[in-house]
Amino acid sequence: MVSTMFLRDWRRMEAEGLKPTVADAIRLNALAIRAKRAARPFVSAHLPRVVFLDGFVIREPTIAHELWIDRVREYVNLDDNLNFRAVYAFALSRPADRLPDPNRHRWTVWRIFSFARRHVFKLTKDALADAIDYALFGADWTVGEFAPERRDDAEPRDATSPTVGVLIRAAARRLPITLDEAKRMTPSRLEEIVKGAELEDFPGIGDMVKNDALVDYFRARDEVRNRLIAEKGESA
Repeated sequence: MVSTMFLRDWRRMEAEGLKPTVADAIRLNALAIRAKRAARPFVSAHLPRVVFLDGFVIREPTIAHELWIDRVREYVNLDDNLNFRAVYAFALSRPADRLPDPNRHRWTVWRIFSFARRHVFKLTKDALADAIDYALFGADWTVGEFAPERRDDAEPRDATSPTVGVLIRAAARRLPITLDEAKRMTPSRLEEIVKGAELEDFPGIGDMVKNDALVDYFRARDEVRNRLIAEKGESA
């Protein structure tokens, strides 16, 4: 799908003698499409993120996954990148109801690192870090102006999602969702439902979301245009 707003701006830049790159086109078109869809931003079908790796698959965590990881965090140091990759790869490679009892510390740690020795440590650090980043946070051209930066190996990014906050907001809106049902959802799916309910109560929120999406697009468009103008001046 190609946005007419993007095409209009693209043609204007070409008329000015500017030459946007393919990466510029992908980025701006994605942001323009997001702005077009932002009038009803939380009605689309939710597709959990999935990454296929060598010998196993990891998926976007459900709330139950995140609660399990928070419990394991109490006795496994996730500030260490090796532990971080091992725990998240293990947890996200299986359904939450098949994870070991986190209260059985030694058994849980043995399961995690037994899995890591068979699968995780065979991968490069960058490949696994990128896969986990995508499963946790998403990594496409519509996330702000840039895809998420790769985590510095010396400073692991805090992967804790605001799960509790989403659960509290869902409970405050008295949505017909039980705690067990919520745990089986990904935080982004529950966030989608909560925001959808907010849109029904306060239609003006839709306009705010659309305005924010348009600002993201115009900011990125102007950034690309200014960069191309500077590059054109340097080559003159």
